[in-house]
Amino acid sequence: MTRKRIASVASDAGVKRRVTYIISRVYRAVERSMCTIHFDRFDSFHVKLNEVGWIVARADIEM
Repeated sequence: MTRKRIASVASDAGVKRRVTYIISRVYRAVERSMCTIHFDRFDSFHVKLNEVGWIVARADIEM
């Protein structure tokens, strides 16, 4: 594996950690702000949360 590829893999791992962290924080914040019934029925949130996590994590890198 080349140095460039090793750095890329390390960078990918860092982005994945950020995505996991972001998703966790957003999930818990929204969960706390709603009653259980409404939170469980908030399908669009559950479906799109992963995408939002990736968008935010990538935006942080570009800043």
